[in-house]
Amino acid sequence: MSNSSTKVVAICGPYQSGKTSLMESMLKIAGTIKEKGRVEDGNAVGSGSQEAIGRQMSIEAIPANCVYQDSKFTFLDCPGSVEFMQDSLNAMQVADAVVVVCEPNEDSMMALTPTLKFLSGKCIPHYIFINKLDTLSGDVNQMLAALKDRIDTPLVTRTFPIMEGEAMVGLVDLVHQQAYKFHHGKRSEKIEIPSDLVDEVTLARQEMLDGLADFNDELMEKILEEVPLTTEEITTTIEKGTSDGLITPLFLGQSVADSGIKKLLDCLEVEVPSCEVAAKRLEIDLTKSSQLCQIFKTYNLMHKGKLSMSRVWRGEVKEGQAIGAQPLGGIMTMHGLEVSKSKNISVGDIISFSRVEQLVTGDTLSGEKGEEEKVVFDPPIKPLFSQAVEVVKKQDEMKLMTALQKLTEEDLSLQFIQNDVSKELVLWGQGEVQLLVALEKLANRNGIEVKMNKPQVDYKETIRGKATIQGKHKKQTGGHGQFGNVYFDINPKERDSGFEFIENITGGVIPKNYFGAIENGVREYLSIGPLGFNVVDVEVRLFDGSYHKVDSSDLAFKLAAMAAMKDAMPKCQPILLEPIAKVEISVPNEHLSKAQKLVSGLRGQLLGFDSKKGWGGWDQVSANIPEAEMHNLIIELRSLTKGLGFFSYDFAHFTELGGKEADQVVTTRRVWLDEHRMQTPG
Repeated sequence: MSNSSTKVVAICGPYQSGKTSLMESMLKIAGTIKEKGRVEDGNAVGSGSQEAIGRQMSIEAIPANCVYQDSKFTFLDCPGSVEFMQDSLNAMQVADAVVVVCEPNEDSMMALTPTLKFLSGKCIPHYIFINKLDTLSGDVNQMLAALKDRIDTPLVTRTFPIMEGEAMVGLVDLVHQQAYKFHHGKRSEKIEIPSDLVDEVTLARQEMLDGLADFNDELMEKILEEVPLTTEEITTTIEKGTSDGLITPLFLGQSVADSGIKKLLDCLEVEVPSCEVAAKRLEIDLTKSSQLCQIFKTYNLMHKGKLSMSRVWRGEVKEGQAIGAQPLGGIMTMHGLEVSKSKNISVGDIISFSRVEQLVTGDTLSGEKGEEEKVVFDPPIKPLFSQAVEVVKKQDEMKLMTALQKLTEEDLSLQFIQNDVSKELVLWGQGEVQLLVALEKLANRNGIEVKMNKPQVDYKETIRGKATIQGKHKKQTGGHGQFGNVYFDINPKERDSGFEFIENITGGVIPKNYFGAIENGVREYLSIGPLGFNVVDVEVRLFDGSYHKVDSSDLAFKLAAMAAMKDAMPKCQPILLEPIAKVEISVPNEHLSKAQKLVSGLRGQLLGFDSKKGWGGWDQVSANIPEAEMHNLIIELRSLTKGLGFFSYDFAHFTELGGKEADQVVTTRRVWLDEHRMQTPG
């Protein structure tokens, strides 16, 4: 494997930072496109699906290919919205390098933190490109100083802007100490470094060298001894430091005006490591010659079917062959959402397998015989927001399940489940916009109209009191009748101790062969209870009853047991148990008090707060919050924190719910049961 392999570069960063515009600029400079498209017009290579165009935002990773100088590139234009972050994470894992784009303001830089933490944690080579420099308010050096606090590795500034008012009219290459003046549509002109920038440029270059010296002792020694460094020494150190994830090179520009883009592309062409480096990072054995491909993105395109986008890590891949036990059909290349036949497939290429229904994102295709080979892929992001979905037209119910399955193939952070208690179909994701986009796709692709509602919370019920009760089922029709008669002692148990059924029958008043049916009747009642919630922590003792030699049956005793439980439940002082989640909320320092107030407003119990470890400028709030209050938590949190806050959660425990809150739950639940025509034993 050599550096001639395709360089795969993911373009990531916060929403509206100009990622698609940057990719358009690089494609134009490389000669792949004559004129740049615009996100606003829906004609950029990375514009994507009709849902993305309609919202003027990226909602999935979009590939684009070009040849620049002597290198083949595949760029992956990734979504900036946190609700579609899954595609960005998947793309970054298979990329040789990542360009992280941000705007020159505090909020955009703060929003970089999760992405930069992910990249440094996995030692993925990455660059920062500060875009929209015309919107900078303040001093360049102050902006760079603020950015340094956001990253784990030394920030190595590669270019320094030459500004006239709000416009970037040129730049200084700090490595080569050469200034350039831009001429729109023409080659940049070499100029002397402007006299009013000499001091700033000198300082910026020294800081660049100091950042490189942090991991290069030989360079450090020369700097201390004031020995001049050659350009080759600097560039070699930058290449190694970037490849090893030890530094973060930084470029500045304006993608709308193509300013500063060529310098970035020149450096990517020289410095992005071969796919061998990424393969080793993913612990792929390159000594083997068999094929190895990794699926990292799935598309289901109208009129084109399913496409499984993959990176070729090893071996020779040809159309029509099988890899291992998996037969493959057509092998395609994607440029935007345009699809063409792949030719001359090489190791490192991004290809798409056409209409192979068995393939899913995260799959590894290996031609190695006798052993399973799996490229490690991070699990999907845990969902934060949910809605119950149901079709408007009854005849679409079967179509809905198949269509939802396709949507979850495309975005692993989108999940759907059937609630065991309420029987609702619940769609889970990262936020409201992601779910609305899913509904748009259902309508546009499948003609399925779906409505969404707040899903039911899985409360439980238990009892505080005791009861002794009889349950009898007697029915006489023609022929054999039905008869079962039971007596129960019902008692509460300790929390989380579960259900216990005890039989204390003496004298054979009920034959043993009916005990199982009686217990099943009790369990069935407790599984749905009077409100459709599970009833827990109950002891039921069967101590008496009677039977009929002819009319008794398993069904009769099961129904008798259910009747006894139905009559007993109101007498046992039933109470609601509310599920509580342990929540860890992460916010920038300035939003800490807002997060604390949010917890209090959600009936939450504040457990504590502290600085978020390893995240400069961030705090973390720990709290217990009722699940009933968490439905809109992510929406409210993002609204209060300029889209920056996020949280993680796990189930903590159940706690008793009383008073007005319990009355409201019961009233609302009964209305819901009636609307959905659900019957309960209660």
